[in-house]
Amino acid sequence: MSLIHGHGRGARYGLFAALITSALLMVSPGTAWAVETTITSGPEDGELVTVDSVTFTFTSDDPAATFDCSIDGRGFKPCTSPVTMSDLEDGRHSFAARADGDSTPDVRKFKVEVPQGPVGPSAGCVAARKSAAAARSRLSKAKSRKATTRKAKKAKAKAIAVASSDLKKANLKVKRNC
Repeated sequence: MSLIHGHGRGARYGLFAALITSALLMVSPGTAWAVETTITSGPEDGELVTVDSVTFTFTSDDPAATFDCSIDGRGFKPCTSPVTMSDLEDGRHSFAARADGDSTPDVRKFKVEVPQGPVGPSAGCVAARKSAAAARSRLSKAKSRKATTRKAKKAKAKAIAVASSDLKKANLKVKRNC
C-alpha cells in the first residue's frame, strides 16, 4: 500500500513539474505574445446611426502600444484614441483599429442614415407671403380710416378697393410660389 501511495505521490510531483515547465516555457523571455486591440466605445457592429459624426475609443492589452486605424477600408494610418469620423454620408461605413503587433484589428461596421428635415420655403414663397401680409395691413388700415365727409368716404372706398385688389394678387402669388 505504501508503495502504491509513494508511486502516486511521485506521479503527482511529476505532473506538477511538467505543468511548471510548461508555464515557464510560455512566459520565458523572447516568447512572442499576441497583442490584442479592443474598441471600447462607438457604434456597435451593425448599428444604425442617425447622425453624421461618430467617435471611437480603443485600447490594447499592451499599455505601451501605438495604434493604426482604417476608415471605410482605406489603408491603415497612425492614430490615437479617440478617433472621430465626421461629415459621414448616408450608407455603410467601417472603422478598424489595431495596435502595433496585432495581426487581427478590432473592426466595427455600421450604417449612417441621417433623417432629412423639412425643406424651408423658397425665396419666392417668402416674398409672396411678405407681400400678402403688407396688403392685409393696408386693407386693415383702409377699413379703419375715419370718414365723415363725402370726399373722405370716397377716398376710403377707393383705398379699400385698391388694398383688396393688391391682397387678391398677393394671395395668388402665395398659391403659385408656396
